[in-house]
Amino acid sequence: MRRPIVVAVVLLILAGTAFVYRYADRLSSRLTVEGRRERVIRRLNDREILIRRSCGLGTAFVDGGRWRDLSASEQQRAADAIAAWCLEHGGDRTLMIVDATTRTNIGRWNGTALE
Repeated sequence: MRRPIVVAVVLLILAGTAFVYRYADRLSSRLTVEGRRERVIRRLNDREILIRRSCGLGTAFVDGGRWRDLSASEQQRAADAIAAWCLEHGGDRTLMIVDATTRTNIGRWNGTALE
């Protein structure tokens, strides 16, 4: 009677260990600032909001309609993620958000907030 319980517990521990071993890199990256930034940028790319980043010019070209559909907090997170990515790649922390279609300025990231 105790033997099946012991076997089930051992199998559960082995399955948990295998899961952690297999997905440890994904789990840890979800908790880091870099992991969150990568997810935000991936989401912008997947939803076709972010068209092009021009870090040397300090400009991010976006789909204006889809950008405006984002909530204010999502726009803040997106602008921060794009600016941080540009900073890592030799750009500046400030960033102009430009509608890729009309070439009009949508907003400006000043390094701490979207204006």
